[in-house]
Amino acid sequence: FEGYLLEPTAARLAEFKGLIRNELPHETYLEMAMFYVRIGRPEEAVTLLRNAPEQVEVEIWLAYLLKDSAPQESRARLDRAMGLSPLLVFPFREESIPVFEWAAAARPLDWKPMYYLGLIMWGKGRIDGARAFFARCDDADFAPFFLARGYLSKENAPDRALADFRRAVELDGRNWRVWHNLIGYFEALGQKGETLEVSTKAAGLFPEEVPILVHHVKALLALGRNDDAASALAGVRALPYEGASDIHALYARTHIAVALDRMGRGDWGGAVDELEKSKLYPENLGTGAPFEPDTRLQDFFEAVCQDRIGNRVKADAIRNAVRDYSLKHWDERGPNAYFGGLVLERMGKKAKARELFKTAPAPEPEILAAVRKFSR
Repeated sequence: FEGYLLEPTAARLAEFKGLIRNELPHETYLEMAMFYVRIGRPEEAVTLLRNAPEQVEVEIWLAYLLKDSAPQESRARLDRAMGLSPLLVFPFREESIPVFEWAAAARPLDWKPMYYLGLIMWGKGRIDGARAFFARCDDADFAPFFLARGYLSKENAPDRALADFRRAVELDGRNWRVWHNLIGYFEALGQKGETLEVSTKAAGLFPEEVPILVHHVKALLALGRNDDAASALAGVRALPYEGASDIHALYARTHIAVALDRMGRGDWGGAVDELEKSKLYPENLGTGAPFEPDTRLQDFFEAVCQDRIGNRVKADAIRNAVRDYSLKHWDERGPNAYFGGLVLERMGKKAKARELFKTAPAPEPEILAAVRKFSR
């Protein structure tokens, strides 16, 4: 760029621009402009930014730098900046704070400068400052703003957070992500009925979006509609990705819940079918089976069912497998280790069982209640 300033030709300019090849070229221009501003050379910063791609922060910086030397162009630049979409605009530089404060004073009826200032404050860890700026943006018509403010309001203003998440849905209801945030917040509040109502509507609008369907399955499970949850989960088509194990865990939990329902009705055979199904790794859920999956929870209840059916040989074989797995993988203290302790205790290995119980996490309350109910 210095070469272009010495010889301001089209060829020199093209040579300079050809060196900026990253995915956010405007950030390179802004970073270079900051250098010229810091050394007291605003004229060079203006020349540079006039050649930058059109982008909100570039235009606001130009407007700021030109406010005294070229007020008419400054106003035009600021008008252009206010007319551009704030989508994917994330200012973060501390040097930009006075620039956006100037823009806010110049356009007091526009919410965008306040929003951009809030983003900078948030990026600097000044959460109260971000909240204060965001509080002045009630007239925004941009769904991501309301998602951002809702996120920041969860702890100190939950009612406002909920209103903001709802507002995001009103503004951009065709975007599954706004529904995802609203449903997730209802989940966090423990409002089961509202979670199911909204997730049902969202699942109808976005039948192929995995996060929405997962919300819906969780909402059904939370209200004890376990068969419906299993049916909904059958429609999920998740591509393999890191973290897909969470979806498989939900799959196992769902079919275990259905199995416990069957056990409660004395349908021992049906319960066995569901427990066996819970051990599978369906391809549509995007998770491959581990080399030695830990199915001690399901095996414990399946052995109970086999006892009730009268198939003691099968029940003993299942318990032997649980015992062998527990001893082989002694250092594993995952959620299924507790059931290894139950089987070891039943088989007379009480010292080993006590050792396992000391470090094994307790099952969820509904699982523990089923253990007590069916182990009598």
